[in-house]
Amino acid sequence: MNPSLNKRKLRGQAPNTSQNSSIPIDEGFDTIPVSDQIQEGNTTQTIHTMLKQIAFCQEDEKWKSRWESIENLLKRLQHKRDPKNVLEKLDEEDNYAAIHYAVQANNKYVFKKLLNEYKCDVNLLGCGGQAPLHLAASSSDIERELNETNNSEQEDSILHILLRHGKIRINIQDNQQRTPLHHAVMRNHVAIVKLIKNRATLDVPDVQGATPIHYACRFGNSEMLKNFPFDPKWLNMKTLDKKTPVDVAAEYDHFDIVETCLNNAPMSTDPNHAVNQFILAAARHRGNRVLSYLAPKAYNAQMQLYWACRQPCGHKLLSDEDITSFLINKDTMSHQYKNDGFTPLMTAVKYRRIECVKALIASPFCDKTVFEKRSLELRRTVFHICAETKVNGITDLLLNAAEKHQYSNLLLSDIMGDTPLHICARVNNIDMANGLLPPVLQYFSKSVSSSKTNSSEALQTALAKKNNNGLTAFHEAVEYGREEIVKRMLELSDDPKKLIHEIDQQLRTSLHMAALRGEDIF
Repeated sequence: MNPSLNKRKLRGQAPNTSQNSSIPIDEGFDTIPVSDQIQEGNTTQTIHTMLKQIAFCQEDEKWKSRWESIENLLKRLQHKRDPKNVLEKLDEEDNYAAIHYAVQANNKYVFKKLLNEYKCDVNLLGCGGQAPLHLAASSSDIERELNETNNSEQEDSILHILLRHGKIRINIQDNQQRTPLHHAVMRNHVAIVKLIKNRATLDVPDVQGATPIHYACRFGNSEMLKNFPFDPKWLNMKTLDKKTPVDVAAEYDHFDIVETCLNNAPMSTDPNHAVNQFILAAARHRGNRVLSYLAPKAYNAQMQLYWACRQPCGHKLLSDEDITSFLINKDTMSHQYKNDGFTPLMTAVKYRRIECVKALIASPFCDKTVFEKRSLELRRTVFHICAETKVNGITDLLLNAAEKHQYSNLLLSDIMGDTPLHICARVNNIDMANGLLPPVLQYFSKSVSSSKTNSSEALQTALAKKNNNGLTAFHEAVEYGREEIVKRMLELSDDPKKLIHEIDQQLRTSLHMAALRGEDIF
């Protein structure tokens, strides 16, 4: 043994090696030279590109000849023990492998080659955690092919081949926890659903807790729904937001399912509750047919109107004469809901449902008492709520309606003593402030008993209303720096000095407030 080499080993030093030579890790391991690694990496990328092209090629002769080129390239990968590893590798662009592209393109020739000759994984996960069966269930080409061949079990479609495979996982879930049946139902692929559903589990929930049956009740046409006859178990299948398939059916106007459910024995224990649940579901979206059918059966019309006024499509429901004749009457218009004390009009204003506001105001039951109703906690009227929402169209509707009642309810105070004008100043609702000031002036001009009182004094009386903090609406406008509202109030006043020098509980005038802000707001 070389003594110097032995000394180096004792000291922990490596023996001298050539810079270009490779270090054997194990006698049974053959290292791959860097040049070969680069060459094989390029070859692999070429194979992936060709596989994608061949899968979507429509000309038989071309893709068969290209497949032969791919097989030749696979043979050149001398350091790859199994071509299957190359074929199953996900590409960087789409995160799919060859078998996924073959299914997407409905290319049976390539698909059979990959599955039978190269034994590619039938459950291989690609982009979004989707397996070949997910892609087959989503394929409109396969759906069309099944319809053309009458969905025969003997047909040799890619879906049939997948379902006959001994290792197929029929309920495999993707990243959204959806099974192939979910995907087929969501796309209304009736023929595919017929093949899958008898072997699939129908109540597998996805990330939202929705089963394939939920999606059938949402997206399904009449043919799709025939594959899922009503089962009382549906009433226990709930999404994360507590919707059963029947709730979804009511929401998306699948009348037959709702009617079948109501006629089912288990529903007879509390039919009123069921009716109202389905009406609420219908009001959430666009279930006009369901609502027209169920509204006369409901025992709580007030609740139905409340929900209609909350939903984006509520105005469509209120445009139906049969529905409005049941939902809108003197009792429902004045009804205040126990949770917040809101009337239907307050609710529609709060959720900015301008078309619902139009429908409610047009009703002969929208009288003075409706405008004077107050919410539970803050004791606010619909005008307070309107001031906060800042929707010009709704403001105009309410002020026009208030004109019929001589504007007597415009400046009612809430629990904090604020009038709608206080809130306009606070949130800078310039349009409503401009709309409020003239009618407020008109009302107080009539209400002040002295015949010597002029319009300016009437406005002073209106603007002198103070909240619990001793602030007038003018104080609020100055304190929050609402320059346009301040100028409008001063323009309408014949005695702006009196307005400016009005004091609050701390004996501050508007000048003190403006000075504190450091702004020249006057």
